[in-house]
Amino acid sequence: MPQSLQIALNLSSNQFEGVLPDTLSQLNGLEVLDLPNNSFTGQIPDSFVTMESLTQLVLSNNRLSGLIPKFRSYVSVDTTVPIGGVVFAIFIAAVLVRWISSRPNKNNDEQIESEEHRSNINGNEDFYVLVEI
Repeated sequence: MPQSLQIALNLSSNQFEGVLPDTLSQLNGLEVLDLPNNSFTGQIPDSFVTMESLTQLVLSNNRLSGLIPKFRSYVSVDTTVPIGGVVFAIFIAAVLVRWISSRPNKNNDEQIESEEHRSNINGNEDFYVLVEI
């Protein structure tokens, strides 16, 4: 018998659509919220960060947009989508960050500059990368 059981809710591949219900954040004691392979849209509700027992939030392969709220450091958040979507854009952003950071700094006074890069993903979602160089 395992030493401890994990409290999880797996609602993957149920063809759910629309915004993520804010009421899910009221599931006290929930450690894993597994909602991949649905058609959820909109943003991750800010109330999800108040889920004190949550350690894993799986939202991969949905149609979410917006910024990911700041969860506690021990919470794993998976929002990946198949190649051709955000994963590809993140790869491109990583390459861009590496390229920008490898450029020699032309300012000797070590002034920090910021550059904002915007790309269109999936036709209507904006992906922002703020790079400090």
